[in-house]
Amino acid sequence: MTPIQIIINGTWIQKSIPELHALLKRPLPDGLGVFETMRMVDSTIPLLSSHYQRLQHSATALNFRLPDLPGPEQILDGIKEQLFDESNLLNAKVRWGIVYQSERLQQETAFTPPLWFLEVIPGPAYSEFDTRPLHLGVYSEKRKQSDTSAIHKLLHEALYDEAYALALSEGWDDAFILNTSGKIIESVNSNLFVWDGTHLRTPPLSEGCVGGIYRNHLMEVCKQAGIRVQESALNKEDLELAKEIILCNALRGVRAVTHFAGKQFSSEFSIKLFAMCRTAERP
Repeated sequence: MTPIQIIINGTWIQKSIPELHALLKRPLPDGLGVFETMRMVDSTIPLLSSHYQRLQHSATALNFRLPDLPGPEQILDGIKEQLFDESNLLNAKVRWGIVYQSERLQQETAFTPPLWFLEVIPGPAYSEFDTRPLHLGVYSEKRKQSDTSAIHKLLHEALYDEAYALALSEGWDDAFILNTSGKIIESVNSNLFVWDGTHLRTPPLSEGCVGGIYRNHLMEVCKQAGIRVQESALNKEDLELAKEIILCNALRGVRAVTHFAGKQFSSEFSIKLFAMCRTAERP
């Protein structure tokens, strides 16, 4: 199996270094940073320009001093040159981020923040809808602030890892996150939609959810298809009464929550939405 490949400031780390991989994961142990998670399939990264724009926007909005960040084409060309040729197309999870501050990273490597990094982790293409059961519960020990930083994917946000640890301990696949008003706003790694049979509802960004690239993509696909999407706050009861509970992110696409609060939910519309969104990824 191809090991995790890491680039820092344009320099490929030739060997897989578990300690370095751990340093670049969320939560960033002692620093500040933002990141994007992307899907590489058959040598391309869908929605790459959108990820690039959000990474730049997040760093600027948070007053991070930007390193010399390469453009989308440079990133894709660098991965292709290093890891594969046309006879060996790569499917992978790609993490692209900016570390603004981290003493440990500076101490344990030759690199001084601010810096950009790229991780290429070989894996499935996620080109087919995931039909496996998906069980979720609610993480309520901590709640997410609905402030101006909430829409960004922060490397230094620990709440998500804590929620995922609870999910694992409870036998769930993921966990829903609450804001300080007690509204359900997202899951550990996905934006949230509910389907009532006629239209979709999703929390507005003002409620504190991440402004996901695939959230925007799904909403645009629905707009083009004439499917109504309403942005409104969601309670636990709204999820319980829904016909379908839908998660989405750039890596997995659309997924259906099949079990929540002791109830089983359909995935019929989710399957259709998955296909529509994947088709619309193509240039």
